[in-house]
Amino acid sequence: MTAAVSAPPVIPSAEVSDGLPPVRFRDLVAAEWIKMRSLRSTLWALGFITVFVIVCAAGASYSGYRNFPGMDPETQQARQFALHDAFPSTGYLSLMLVAGSLGAIAVVSEYSSGMIRTSTVAVPARSSLVMAKVTTVTVLWTVLGTVMTLGSYGVSQLILGARDVWLPLDRPGTVQALWRLRCWRRSVRRSGWGWVS
Repeated sequence: MTAAVSAPPVIPSAEVSDGLPPVRFRDLVAAEWIKMRSLRSTLWALGFITVFVIVCAAGASYSGYRNFPGMDPETQQARQFALHDAFPSTGYLSLMLVAGSLGAIAVVSEYSSGMIRTSTVAVPARSSLVMAKVTTVTVLWTVLGTVMTLGSYGVSQLILGARDVWLPLDRPGTVQALWRLRCWRRSVRRSGWGWVS
């Protein structure tokens, strides 16, 4: 007696079964962006922290504006206090807390709503899903970091300019300080990534 040999079942690919193309990485990034911006609290937090950082720079610059006549002549000539006034630590320490929290929200919101099941069924490759989250968080904080840096620098220059304490970009040390701040912001962005991965 011969045993019947059964062929392994043929599992149709996603392209054949539903006629749709496979999921592309940019589609994953677009989906993550929609998920991130659909939470109203996220938009409020991003707006609040942007305004808060710029207001902290305005407050520190106004303090420098008021204290400028009482400073010794060497400090007045060096004008390095103006860079500190443009980028005070109060605003940026708060920024680190918000960046970490919003990075956590990028993941936790899916688990709390049950959306993670849908996401992993739609995209079984978990690494692609996580990289889409990291890309979304990175682009978001890069754009906001640029807005905060330019806003803080611009506001401080407007306030301190009334005392003729300009720090133009061609002055030695200004561009280096802005570059260091950009590198520091990269570490803030990575604190948001830590919660994503």
